[in-house]
Amino acid sequence: MGQVLSSGVKTIVGSVRYKHLHERLFTPWRDARTKQGYQRKPAQGRILKLMMEIRRGRVDIPTAVLLNARHESWDAALEEQPDGDCSSFDLSAYKGTLSVVDGQHRLAAFRGLMVEDPEKYGDFKIQFVMMLGADEGQELEQFYIVNSTAKSVKTDLAYDLLKQRAEHDGKVMTGLIESGQDWKVEAQAITEMMADSSDIWRNRIRLANEDRGITTIPSASFVTSLRKFLNYPLLKNVGRDRKFQILESYWRGIRSAMPDPFKENQKYTLMKGIGVWAMHEILPEIAELVRSNGGSLLEDDNYAELLQPMFDQLDGENKDAEFVKGADFWLTAPKGGAAGSYSSSAGKRVLISKLLNGLPDLELE
Repeated sequence: MGQVLSSGVKTIVGSVRYKHLHERLFTPWRDARTKQGYQRKPAQGRILKLMMEIRRGRVDIPTAVLLNARHESWDAALEEQPDGDCSSFDLSAYKGTLSVVDGQHRLAAFRGLMVEDPEKYGDFKIQFVMMLGADEGQELEQFYIVNSTAKSVKTDLAYDLLKQRAEHDGKVMTGLIESGQDWKVEAQAITEMMADSSDIWRNRIRLANEDRGITTIPSASFVTSLRKFLNYPLLKNVGRDRKFQILESYWRGIRSAMPDPFKENQKYTLMKGIGVWAMHEILPEIAELVRSNGGSLLEDDNYAELLQPMFDQLDGENKDAEFVKGADFWLTAPKGGAAGSYSSSAGKRVLISKLLNGLPDLELE
């Protein structure tokens, strides 16, 4: 027997010939739309490289993969010895699949090699640690621990998993609040809402494990761009749905003030990293101006009337040392725009200053 996890889940450790695992493995890839799974899609380049190294005998696979027997029949398949130090697991008595929690690239490499030479690679022994009866949430917890300490996870998937863990385990959320990182969970949730329900952002935000398609920005960039907005004191006691409505009204106001980037969004940077970050960074100041004018944060026109003169006077120098203005400022660099030249830390500060200088002064009573 292996260690009993803090959740009470039993584990076993051992080795098994790959041919006995071949048809039993299941990798729970993350589907950000259905909220199922937690794994990133495998990198085919890594799989092919590992297959080549194994063929040439240049690499051993001594480290264990982490599996889980979710199906309730694990109990009947487990044969424990009285002393508790040794046990066996009868795969023929186990009726379910085995979830691959960690090690999908190694196992995928053997899947490919098995096609080439079943006799040779089917007898290869795979070292494993197997959880017994863990649910998907407990798998996720172990996946997150292994991957956050051993190797990097793509940021978009990391935010998605962080939100999933926080919703599954109140202790995780408490820790995030204590460290001031709880905004990430809220930002991920709002980003998913924008990707699913926004007139402007539907099919434009690329969630974890999704293809690029016609999207303009990865979800991780959208999430990080919301930090200042979500830390805006006015929003501390505002519900998630209302925050979504404010963002949607704001972006509709942006579209009314400057339509061109929304008609051909791939030609412009406004709906890409630098543009989205800049627009969200100045949103608290815009919101204060709307409120000082007695306007509602849920009315598109209140934003548009402030933003149109700001956009009209915004100018900068492109890579050809030409000054561009208005919507042309936001064109991508190959199209002659200037916004991309402000992507460094110093450049971002300059860009925000230019945008704020195009707004009217806030009147204080």
